Amino acid sequence: MKQKEFWQEKGSQKELEGQFQADLLFIAQSEQGRRFLKDLLLAAGVFAEIPVANPNVYAYLEGKRSLGLMLYHRLYALGAKYLIQIQEQE
Repeated sequence: MKQKEFWQEKGSQKELEGQFQADLLFIAQSEQGRRFLKDLLLAAGVFAEIPVANPNVYAYLEGKRSLGLMLYHRLYALGAKYLIQIQEQE
């Protein structure tokens, strides 16, 4: 299998979205998964201030934050209780 074929998603957009949400729910239901998601959201800097002094640094940090926000919104779509559990996770 070629690398390009490996990374291409199979199925309709609706099926892929449903599978992603189901996978995220599976991860969010375990203590280890919530710990991983919390670390990922913190690393993405979802709630961090972004300095504007250097446009290259700003673009990089805003890109990280954008991915973190996508994950945050998908978690919120599962239910606010999962975000609360992730926030309270040690």
